[in-house]
Amino acid sequence: VIGSTGSAHFASDVTLVGGSLASMFADGATATIDIGGSLLISADKAGTSLDTSVTAGTARLQALNGAAINVASFAEVRAEAGNGINFSGDAFGGTALVQAANGGLINFGGDVRVSAEATGGEASALGDGTGGLAQLLANGGNATINIAGNLTATAEGFGGGFVGGLTGVTGGNGFGGQVNVNGDGGTGNLISITGDRKSTRLNSSHRCISYAVFCLKKK
Repeated sequence: VIGSTGSAHFASDVTLVGGSLASMFADGATATIDIGGSLLISADKAGTSLDTSVTAGTARLQALNGAAINVASFAEVRAEAGNGINFSGDAFGGTALVQAANGGLINFGGDVRVSAEATGGEASALGDGTGGLAQLLANGGNATINIAGNLTATAEGFGGGFVGGLTGVTGGNGFGGQVNVNGDGGTGNLISITGDRKSTRLNSSHRCISYAVFCLKKK
């Protein structure tokens, strides 16, 4: 957390991993964060016992009230949940947020991935996977997010059995979550993406896949 007169400079990669919350934000007109390499902010959650549901936390990157954040390379903000092949329960994606607000500025020098995916367990009882909320927001007025590479925002839900390819059983259900890429809420907001833009809210299971895809038109 960088306050109104603070700054932080990292020469190389930065990784933040939290349980319920993983957060990096700068707040105030002279607050800056510079990262010379890649950035990972993760609030992932993995199952630890049979038949126990698991819910990811909140991962967020925010530049507020005139603050600036610069990431030189790839950035990933992730709140994914999964029980995997050893556990059985349901999985629920968390909240992954990238936000510039009230004059805030975020510059990404490479690709950006914002993910709230979930994968149900694949052990004795196949679990359901429900995607969470993935958001990229520029709001409050004169807020800017610049992405020099591609943007992927995903809240996919995978039912147990889909990843492991089990046969002869009915897979768990997959429920897509919510994806929000939004520059509303005040005037002068800008989201600039040089590469491809793809947002997905995907429902997947062992037996079938249905999906909804939202794309921003490339300039």
